[in-house]
Amino acid sequence: GTVTVRSSVVSISLTPSTAELVVGRAPITLAASVRSNNGRELTDRPLQWSSSAPTVATVSASGVVSAVAPGQSTITATSEGVSGSAVIVVAPDPCSVVRTITLSQPISGALRATDCRLADSTAVQRFGFTLTTRTKVEILMNSSEI
Repeated sequence: GTVTVRSSVVSISLTPSTAELVVGRAPITLAASVRSNNGRELTDRPLQWSSSAPTVATVSASGVVSAVAPGQSTITATSEGVSGSAVIVVAPDPCSVVRTITLSQPISGALRATDCRLADSTAVQRFGFTLTTRTKVEILMNSSEI
């Protein structure tokens, strides 16, 4: 008869091992490298994927990670009792962030890659403030072209 020797899984590493996602933006796909005790990559082993915080980030059966809400989640791939993991940090959608300002506070600065950009390439920043008196308030806003 024929004897088939099957190598055991001894390590699983995920790439990238850390990533930042933004709520409402594109998901990422984690790549799993499953290796045997002699270092050979085992491409035929099934993986079970899980998220430590599915309310923050979810993972599909093929390793696609999607942001759900701001926070941190550890994504784990397991095969034959061996696991590998990646840490995912989820940032809020910048279009839903409201910055608090106080009266007489000038706000200035430049747009960053993480700022809210709309489909027509304009940018948005929401500001919130609370008035505790009936004082007349004047809001002056100006902006140079982006």
